[in-house]
Amino acid sequence: MRPFGGGIVDADAVATQDYLTGSVRRGDCIQLELVHVRDSEEPIPFYAARHGSRLIAETTEDFGRAFARRLGAKTAGQRWPLSLKGVSVDGLETVLGLPSAGSSCGLGATGLWLRPRLLGLADLHWNQEDSQVVD
Repeated sequence: MRPFGGGIVDADAVATQDYLTGSVRRGDCIQLELVHVRDSEEPIPFYAARHGSRLIAETTEDFGRAFARRLGAKTAGQRWPLSLKGVSVDGLETVLGLPSAGSSCGLGATGLWLRPRLLGLADLHWNQEDSQVVD
């Protein structure tokens, strides 16, 4: 519903869109890093997608719910993997979101922007030492 930079992670949405079009290619490695856990009846983790040294996207609430169910998470004190590795870019896709969200991030009022489509069977890393970014 919002472009990257208009959600949990504070980022420059316009610069991210430029980076996606100029630097992100199919097959590029992505690391997902835990950035927030929403405490609710069912805790929901959110991960930011790192491409090299730059954050380019964040996971959705739907992803967080499905991931939490898969891990059997039931309590606010649930421990979450700090990172997920082994994911790659399948491509870039144009998505339709809230025009007001795009406008407030400097992307105009069309409600259209790019996001990376990610795929792969991720390795879960629970410890800080295992979660270091590898370029």
